[in-house]
Amino acid sequence: MRLLILAVLLLTSLCAYSQDNRDFEIKRLVDAIEAKRIKDEIPGVGIALVSDSGPLWIGALGLADIDSKRTFTENTVFRIGSITKTFTALALLRLQEQGAIKLNDEVRQHVPSPPYENPWERKSPLRIVYLLEQTAGLRDLSEEEFSHNQSDPISLQDAFKVHPESRIIKWKPGLHHSYSNISPAIAAYVLEEVTQGTFEDYVGEEIFKPLGMKRSTFFLTDDIRPDLAAAYTKEGESIPYWHMIYRPFGAINSTLPEMSRFVQMLINKGKYKDRAIVTPASIEQMETVSTTLAARHGLHYGYGLGNYQWYQNGHLFHGHGGEAHGYISHFGYTRENNLGYFLIMNSAHSDALQEMRTLIENWIVSDAKKIVPPNAAQLKQAELAKIIGKYEQVTKRFPEDKNSQLLILTDGNNVYAQIDDASLDTLIPIAN
Repeated sequence: MRLLILAVLLLTSLCAYSQDNRDFEIKRLVDAIEAKRIKDEIPGVGIALVSDSGPLWIGALGLADIDSKRTFTENTVFRIGSITKTFTALALLRLQEQGAIKLNDEVRQHVPSPPYENPWERKSPLRIVYLLEQTAGLRDLSEEEFSHNQSDPISLQDAFKVHPESRIIKWKPGLHHSYSNISPAIAAYVLEEVTQGTFEDYVGEEIFKPLGMKRSTFFLTDDIRPDLAAAYTKEGESIPYWHMIYRPFGAINSTLPEMSRFVQMLINKGKYKDRAIVTPASIEQMETVSTTLAARHGLHYGYGLGNYQWYQNGHLFHGHGGEAHGYISHFGYTRENNLGYFLIMNSAHSDALQEMRTLIENWIVSDAKKIVPPNAAQLKQAELAKIIGKYEQVTKRFPEDKNSQLLILTDGNNVYAQIDDASLDTLIPIAN
């Protein structure tokens, strides 16, 4: 009996030490982020550190509004920008689970008069999955669409009447990734045609409600207006609220506790508490790249369905970032230890966000097994000879973007790369 009591006391002591140690490490992390916030003069920062069982720490630093000195708190509302695309993808995955669509369906199966022009429609029709993986062949918004800021919300149908030239597909769908804010809007339009309801109502019922995201909304409502964080440029100038022309690409307003539930659900492969928001199969599909040329040849890495991948110190993360006129944010999670985070600031200071992300991600994988990078592959001259030639970028996100060129050549002994119009003296050796 004494041995049993001693064992229980020892276990309790170890658990207490483990919790105390984690709390100490979280405090060190938050202190480092706060020092960075002050140094870069960021008004406010919100952080949620999340595990598969719930939030480890949720907190806010600094000000939500500089003029009124209102502090940034857990109840502060902010814009999550393009993280909205992850919710859009979840909505289409949920609709697929309900048997109403398949993501591989052609858009025209569900939208008889779709709001785009596809010169390759007969042999390479636009499919729903291309819209969510950003392989639709669409350029991004025109200046007219970006500048739209009408406080009275307009429907997707009316929004598509603005600058239709933006929705002319420029390269064959289903081949190349090129980020476009138009793609999720067309995907949401498919959902509206199928459900005969609004996209916002569907997300509210199928995603927000079961996650307990009661304050999350696509609109600037009277309920959230008093708690909305002000938005600022990198230099500290105030930026007005952006009423986006296509809400499915970036319009969601939310809070730290509500975004922590969203991240927890993704870590748990679609489940929040005792309820499945979507199935594990849907989360796996969301996290897997399938439609690019690279994916067709076995490289399933990159941008999935509103969810992309990256490595931090050799550890694989999934997530998405967002920008919305003075708000920038990012969430990420890794399945190696089922930890994740959500990070938001009300300043368009992308460098500061990246540095804070690095601090958080390094903390998340600090106890994970160290990854030893593989040795660089050594190719023989005969293998290298197969890639000699000139390469030109196919995609252009905006019409004014310059197409990049890559020249790979050999002098018989060495292989060199030349990017764009650099002189031949700047050739970069890539193999001997």
